[in-house]
Amino acid sequence: MYESSSVGIVKLSVSDKRIEQANGAFCRMLGYDEDEIIGKTLREISYSEDLPENIIQQKKLAAGEINSIQMEKRYLHKDGHPVWGLLHANLVFDKDKNPLYFVGNILDITASKQSQRILEESEKKYRAYVDNSPYPIFVADASGRFTDANPAAGVVTGYSEEELKGMSIPDICDPESLESMINHFKRVKTEGYASGEFVFVKSGGVRFYMQVEAVRIDDNTFIGLCVDTTERNITEQILLDAKILAENASNSKSEFLANVSHELRTPLNVVIGYSDVLLSEVSGKLNEDQRKFAASIKGAGSNLLELVNSLIYIAEIEGGNSRIELSEFDLPSLIEDMKKITGAVAAKKCVSIDFQIENDIGSIIADKSKFKMILHHLIGNSIKFNNDNGFVKVVIERKDGDIFVQVTDSGIGIPEERQQELFDPFVQLDWSHARKYEGVGIGLALVKSLIEMHSGTIDLKSKVGEGTTVAFTLPQK
Repeated sequence: MYESSSVGIVKLSVSDKRIEQANGAFCRMLGYDEDEIIGKTLREISYSEDLPENIIQQKKLAAGEINSIQMEKRYLHKDGHPVWGLLHANLVFDKDKNPLYFVGNILDITASKQSQRILEESEKKYRAYVDNSPYPIFVADASGRFTDANPAAGVVTGYSEEELKGMSIPDICDPESLESMINHFKRVKTEGYASGEFVFVKSGGVRFYMQVEAVRIDDNTFIGLCVDTTERNITEQILLDAKILAENASNSKSEFLANVSHELRTPLNVVIGYSDVLLSEVSGKLNEDQRKFAASIKGAGSNLLELVNSLIYIAEIEGGNSRIELSEFDLPSLIEDMKKITGAVAAKKCVSIDFQIENDIGSIIADKSKFKMILHHLIGNSIKFNNDNGFVKVVIERKDGDIFVQVTDSGIGIPEERQQELFDPFVQLDWSHARKYEGVGIGLALVKSLIEMHSGTIDLKSKVGEGTTVAFTLPQK
């Protein structure tokens, strides 16, 4: 019975729906030998949830309501797992129009169904990421008209998602950036990728900046992942103004701002969210090199964010705009958080960290976020300027009721004649052992300012080649 066919063929009796004949393709599809499958009923080889519809279709066929059965259904393999089949069945009659038997042609579509399920799951994950991403995401066709946008895109532009879908790129682009934005889009079309920062206009007319990382998916689908960089541009303007003042104040500040300018203008503006998309692999598996590159992009962006945050704190403190908010909080739980924050960085450099906390230290009074920042900078410096397989020891105890913190490391040390310079803003020591360590020299200056805002004191002792100890005290009265 059509043994050479790659399509499963089966003959069923009309009365009890038992298999009277089946070709090899159908037997292989369900994992049976021919002598095993003969005599089995439709119920025995059908997935229970799909059987009722199959029976309904057979009744309609027998009643002449339909000419043939065409449906997707699941069969049961001999070992119990479901097998998807595309069924096309007819009812054969004798010369007197009496039904003799059903003949079904079954195409195995299991692989196709699995591919479809994988695709649906992938699309669901992609949709979940897009909808929940804090970064604006726009999808446009070849004409530049938006075909999709996530909620974050609506928030940053002031338009609803439905409104955006009826708009195009020029509709939200500021005239100042329109020509460069059009050239950017052309570059995506021809090269497959383009990156740039442009000025846009919200629904209410307010101008804002966005960094746009755009890629071509196919000839009519282009995705732009964006970051609102308005605040960063304001910060850059503040830094530019500070640079002019600093040049008139001292050479050290001039050198610092040159470093900042370099840091802010190198490719550290790569969008953190876009690297997250790559690392999540929702758009495809990454090989080892691609994963390494994506992780590097994300790390660079994170470093920029930390740098800008530190700059803002310094600017606020020097401008007298920063205030401390004292509160009572549990110190041991904060230290547990600090262990998690610093542990991974230390492990990467093979540096051990030992926290020695006085047992009954309990809660303390300080600005919690600024206290955490102080510890983060001090421990971070101890790790950064340490040697491989070195150590960092953090001691926290009470002295005369006040909080005393000491951070000791086995690092490269600091020449005695240069130690006090570390507490000046925008100074990084320039000597042979320190040149290989990147940074702009604001860490200890920021720490000193934060401690003094608490009416505390800080002290540093160091010896080249033997390490450094930084200690500070925060009053509790």
